[in-house]
Amino acid sequence: AEYMGSGAIFALIYYILFTSIFAYCLVTWGNQYVQPSLVSAYSVIQPVTAALVTFLVISFTNPPHYNLNGPNLGDLGAIGIVIGLSMVIYDSRREVKKKEADEMHQSMLATEFVSDTKSEGKNKK
Repeated sequence: AEYMGSGAIFALIYYILFTSIFAYCLVTWGNQYVQPSLVSAYSVIQPVTAALVTFLVISFTNPPHYNLNGPNLGDLGAIGIVIGLSMVIYDSRREVKKKEADEMHQSMLATEFVSDTKSEGKNKK
């Protein structure tokens, strides 16, 4: 096992609180307001966010950084994550707009049916 310095305990606490507990609480909260598929897509972005925060910590703090490393070639996978997430969000929005349009159309048809029925009733009298 590798020894962690006493200063690394704050980094560990940050990691536990913000990249685990807080993130999952936000996912649960988000499920109340948007489609579950969209929330799960956002959970995919968590590693990208962790890499960004790591980069910011390294950039704006003084050493030692306790084995935190900045972005490297392996982090280019974030591009694929962002592209995939964008596709999911686009499709989700398109689906919601289509559903709203269908509901509006159904509402208009129901209104026309009711008004036609009322006018037929008046014509019979």
